[in-house]
Amino acid sequence: MRRHIRHGIAVAAAIALCLVDGRSATAAPSNQSARLHDIDALIRIVHHLASRFPSQTIDIDTIAIVKPFAIVEWYTPSTRQSIENHWASGGGPFVARVRDGRWAFYRRLPIGYSADTLTHLVPGLAPTSARTLIDAARIGLSLRGCNPDGRCRSTTQTIAYTVVHDAMYHRGFGFAPVVAPIVRDGNLALADYTAGESGGEAMLRYDGSHWKILAMGGGSMNSVGWLSESFRLPTSVARRLVNAMKQREAATYSDLCVPKRRCLERERSATTAFLNRFAKAGGAPPKAAVRAVAMAGTNALLYYGNGKTGGEALLQLRHDRWKLRAMGTTLSLADSELLVRTFGISPENAARLAYKINGIVQ
Repeated sequence: MRRHIRHGIAVAAAIALCLVDGRSATAAPSNQSARLHDIDALIRIVHHLASRFPSQTIDIDTIAIVKPFAIVEWYTPSTRQSIENHWASGGGPFVARVRDGRWAFYRRLPIGYSADTLTHLVPGLAPTSARTLIDAARIGLSLRGCNPDGRCRSTTQTIAYTVVHDAMYHRGFGFAPVVAPIVRDGNLALADYTAGESGGEAMLRYDGSHWKILAMGGGSMNSVGWLSESFRLPTSVARRLVNAMKQREAATYSDLCVPKRRCLERERSATTAFLNRFAKAGGAPPKAAVRAVAMAGTNALLYYGNGKTGGEALLQLRHDRWKLRAMGTTLSLADSELLVRTFGISPENAARLAYKINGIVQ
């Protein structure tokens, strides 16, 4: 099932968002709060570097953090047309590092930088950290729980890693696809993925030590006849894979929310919290009303507007209280890749949020 991703917003165009650090004044910041704090600090560096450009024209493609270093890649429309002259006209990759407890610009990077380039240009950066940074820059948070060598905490993560790695390093994807849902039957797996405005499916087999890609592409593989004929599978196995994928897709991309009563209560409480606490402070247009709410896990994605201007807000329920994580009117938060890479939301929950909002707001 293909997702309807609106307008092809760049993955981490977070410079146009109001990123909110949810730290408590009395408690130590959580890992997620610390990450948002780091992202906010790095975005401020981009603001400074891009001061001569309107903020709505800036795309941040990558924020990769392996403390005390980070790689950030940002561009303007003009630099995308003149890729060899990024820094002459604005944009390109750079390294930032923590100094005296604060993030600071360190140095620019050439286009097509490698791990060897990083260790040469950045004294004190170990080769392993350089490789981790590059993997983080290319893959982001899509594969939290996986090591760079592909060892993951769960089989599902390992399958997702195999699809992402193949897409990035063998199929020329410019960024990591979001892989969800995934279904298994013994040593076979069928995975659905989204990459920007497009998507596809991948068929994998476990050979006893690694998951291997058998086929991957934009056409649907979710057919009993096609799976049986293409991979010489017994009809019963192909049917189990197809039925399992249809069930997972229905759960992911429908309005299914269990238990329904609790989900409706959460939708109402998220709407109330947004209108009473966040809308005005976040720059929502006057008399804005919440037009749609998508729920997934402890996350709520809201579409709001006043008939003329609209925007989206991402909220998270923490300790029975809604916290604002991001809010914007100039770009769509209903982008599964943005939700995964920037906010650490699981691929399936990100797909649920993006699918519902994009299905309502065209």
